[in-house]
Amino acid sequence: MIESNSLNRLFFALWPDADTRAQISNAAMMLGIKMQHGGRQVAADNLHLTLAFLGSNISAKQEQAARQVGMVSTTAPLSIDLDIAQSFSERAKVWYLGSTAWPQELLIFRKALVGRLQKADVSFDHVKYTPHITVIRGPKFPLPPSRIQKIKWTAESFGLYRSRLNEPDKPYETIATWQLKEGEAGGQLEQLTLL
Repeated sequence: MIESNSLNRLFFALWPDADTRAQISNAAMMLGIKMQHGGRQVAADNLHLTLAFLGSNISAKQEQAARQVGMVSTTAPLSIDLDIAQSFSERAKVWYLGSTAWPQELLIFRKALVGRLQKADVSFDHVKYTPHITVIRGPKFPLPPSRIQKIKWTAESFGLYRSRLNEPDKPYETIATWQLKEGEAGGQLEQLTLL
């Protein structure tokens, strides 16, 4: 439940399974040993790939509409190969894992998802989308593109999550999750538009 005058930071994301998170954490740990970055490693339970950040002040009405968007969004499970680590820029405050060949299905699914959010009048961050999984925060220096041992990940679900900045021990709350499966997304988008 949303308290009045409180932040409500919501986002859609793919959340790796436990085995994949362990492999990602190990890759991050190896980077730390090799590079001595001086930052802090993201806890395994918090590792995720954001699909769309909705904003920091999402109303209860928009949250409900976002849940409806999630319910009618689907694609087949996504096969992702994580094989590179890097920073966004020279001034980047994070290191992340990515892929040298993101599957087109991921980008198509993400585009369809934000399209449904627009039609439902749900706000989202329009910044240029770069799929990534943040693994290190606050490093002392940027990381040039560095190949890592390939991590094969099959994403079988996605979800809507709440970010709780004031609870560092448990910064994310699951609102709803949905299985990825073969088939067309159903539902009439016009019915999702907020009145």
